[in-house]
Amino acid sequence: MDRNHSRRDVLRSMTAATASLSAWPRMACAQQGIRHTLWVVDHIGPAHLIGNQVQTVLGAIGVLNLAFMAPLVTNPLADSITAQLSATPNFAPGDAVVFLVLNPARSVLPNSPTKPSVLGKSAYVPGAPSICEVYWERCFNDLEVAGALFHEAAHGMSQQGDDMHDYRSSGIGGPGVRVLAEQQQGVPKLPSYADLEFYAAAIRRRTTFVTSVP
Repeated sequence: MDRNHSRRDVLRSMTAATASLSAWPRMACAQQGIRHTLWVVDHIGPAHLIGNQVQTVLGAIGVLNLAFMAPLVTNPLADSITAQLSATPNFAPGDAVVFLVLNPARSVLPNSPTKPSVLGKSAYVPGAPSICEVYWERCFNDLEVAGALFHEAAHGMSQQGDDMHDYRSSGIGGPGVRVLAEQQQGVPKLPSYADLEFYAAAIRRRTTFVTSVP
């Protein structure tokens, strides 16, 4: 009798657990998740690496997804955060667009920087679409390209200048940004908590971007 009672309890618990698991995805998806695509537009053409560079466009996109986009996901059932290579971005509110150009001489922006340490540039006016670019020849590996794309996308979404470089997480002595700090050529970095926190907040601004150039 006790054995049968125990078996019934186990079956009842398994049935309840199965019902709970089947309902969980629906409940999670019902919550508003983050939808974000970082669109990378390849304007470098046939890229010729210089010096000791070791990078590919697809390799950089892979690192961007693995090391920068994936850590932003807090609810895999509700969030969709990714980086994609596309010549014609299917832009939606909350997305970002960064043009990958060979060097400042091939810039899609006016008044491109000449300072050698600058890996990219963003231009924006509050309330108007942002436009961002990264310089392929100034990066030395996939991680540095990925970090530069992440950096300029954050500038474009937040429409902040140097203030972004000094961002720290809330609380006294909170950790500061690494990838979103002032750029240092040849020093690729993985994102800190503050980098991810700033970027996630910037997504919620739903800034518009220029998605194509002549």
